[in-house]
Amino acid sequence: MTRLTDLHRQLSSLRVRRRRVRWATAWTGAAAAALVVLAAAFALDWVFEMTRPQRVLLLCLCAGGLVWAVRRYSWPWFGQRESERQLAIWVERSHRIDNDLVAALDFERPEAKRWGSAELEEAVIDQAAQLTRGLDISQGVSTGALRGRLRFLAVAALVWIAAVIIAPGHVAVFFSRLLLGVRHYPTRTVIEQIKVGAVEIDPERPDLKPVRVFFGEPVKIQVYCAPRYVPGEAGRVVLVGRRSGLRTTLPLEPRDEGSRVFEAEWSRPAEDAVFQVFLDDAWTDPGLLTVAAPPVVELRAEVIPPLYAGKGDDRLRLPPGLLQFSVVEGAQVAFELTSDHRLESAELMVGDRRWPFRESDTRPDEQGRYRYRWEEQESPLGAVVELTRFAVQVTDTEGQRLERPLEGLIRIQADHPPRVAAAAITRFVLPGARPLVHYRAIDDYGLASIEAIVEVLRSSGETEETEKAVYQLPADGKPEKNIEGGLPLRLDELGGGESRGLRKGDQVKLTLRATDYRGRRAGKSAVCEPLVFEITDEQGILANMMEADRHSAQQLRVMIERQLGIGESP
Repeated sequence: MTRLTDLHRQLSSLRVRRRRVRWATAWTGAAAAALVVLAAAFALDWVFEMTRPQRVLLLCLCAGGLVWAVRRYSWPWFGQRESERQLAIWVERSHRIDNDLVAALDFERPEAKRWGSAELEEAVIDQAAQLTRGLDISQGVSTGALRGRLRFLAVAALVWIAAVIIAPGHVAVFFSRLLLGVRHYPTRTVIEQIKVGAVEIDPERPDLKPVRVFFGEPVKIQVYCAPRYVPGEAGRVVLVGRRSGLRTTLPLEPRDEGSRVFEAEWSRPAEDAVFQVFLDDAWTDPGLLTVAAPPVVELRAEVIPPLYAGKGDDRLRLPPGLLQFSVVEGAQVAFELTSDHRLESAELMVGDRRWPFRESDTRPDEQGRYRYRWEEQESPLGAVVELTRFAVQVTDTEGQRLERPLEGLIRIQADHPPRVAAAAITRFVLPGARPLVHYRAIDDYGLASIEAIVEVLRSSGETEETEKAVYQLPADGKPEKNIEGGLPLRLDELGGGESRGLRKGDQVKLTLRATDYRGRRAGKSAVCEPLVFEITDEQGILANMMEADRHSAQQLRVMIERQLGIGESP
């Protein structure tokens, strides 16, 4: 303990008080600057309703302004450091004392003994000690700057308190938006809910998740406002295509007069779009509507010709997308369907009847496409016998259908009836003769049978008819397309009625009937021109021969005259 202990104690207390005042002044300036910067940000955001990127820029500007204000008005107060000698000088000046305090502090140091007179040093130290006992040097710290800043801080705080009292909602929204929230400042009209189709959207966060709509299907957009104020004027929904950039405005009309529900309809979605709702003075942030593309399907037909027209189970795979084609009558038609979406159902429609497709595999193929098959023998396409129209409609797992069903037409390739012909050398025969009839039958795919129809026409007007099988396809045989041969007609076996046997003047008419082969279905038949045999006696045959010879001689004479030029004009 020295004689200047009291001086050291008072100077230390003065240092603490001055440091506290400086720090209070610095922190008060920083707080006032923060309140001013927040007020400026509040005003700008309220007036311009800034977007999130704009608010990020505003935060950066506010942070820069606050840093500048702190460095300019607060940091100098934090950076001051005062030594005991500086404090003693400040006390001498503030109390108008000579340099006794500073000199006493210097003479108290150990090295002061080498400076000069020891008596002088002791005298100065004693004088400073006596002066300190009657002087409170820890009083009189300057607080003018602190008081000025406290007044400014109080005014700024009162402004914020007034704002909280007058518009608490606006202040709460501002601090939410300051943290990059999505809330809007309170408006006269309050949008409570938005519905796109059956999907509900939070009007404060319409961008949380995109809403899927179906391509080409109308979408209804409903906006519900709070009942406390229902705007009289209609609003609008603004759509901006993400790919094309086209801007579309849909009017929001009230559902009924005085209703708080407003509706708009997007008639034909074609591409993803960003939407915003504007209703009176209320509006929402942008949301996203994604358009789900309809399933892309490809239909491929397989034609299974009937056995008689093909080789076993031949399958003719038509090119994909060929929906109008011709088949042989009786052919079976199957379909293979591929889709880029997993399908909930796929149906083939013929008239009013429907048949489902069956999934070939639950997993997609290498191209990412799902495959489905249709093959129904009990349907009209199990054996096509007439012009048939069909359609295919699909529904994917999201409930989306084709805008128009795939429609097709199956025509019939004509399977013509068979053709048959017969010929004989002479038409005049004896009652017991056996004339040889030459015949030939042909068909596009094969013959099932050939029958001979023999009709006896009596001179008395009576008729008799019999049938005889000429050819019959064996049960396990292959149909022949061309059959020809000779049929001996036994006249002595005809005429077995009451008249017994054929007589001169009777006629025998022979007709051949050919039937084609069409599998399990009944074939079609055709008949030849009938051959008519005249029953006569030997004299009749001779007369016919003479008549034939006379006719031949006449034809020969005409030919000779033509070759010699007889009878031609000069």
